[in-house]
Amino acid sequence: MLAEQTALGIPIVVLPFVNIHLASRAPFQQSVKSLRAEGVSILLGPGAFEPRQPRTGGEGFADYPWHLALDEIDAMVGTTDEENDPDT
Repeated sequence: MLAEQTALGIPIVVLPFVNIHLASRAPFQQSVKSLRAEGVSILLGPGAFEPRQPRTGGEGFADYPWHLALDEIDAMVGTTDEENDPDT
């Protein structure tokens, strides 16, 4: 689905939840680079999602930065918080 949506020009934001071992692998890094080259916004690295230590995933759900993905998609499609607020 991701490949198909990318070809259609639909804005896509990916906020991966990965550990440092997966993030350090060449196939993963190549995939991230390829997707970014096609316009997919991948929020990974400083200022976004920092890969975790192995076997610590359960600890990361409470502070998972969902807001980064929502802010990024808003920026990509040109919406603002005010436009999303039904009270305005």
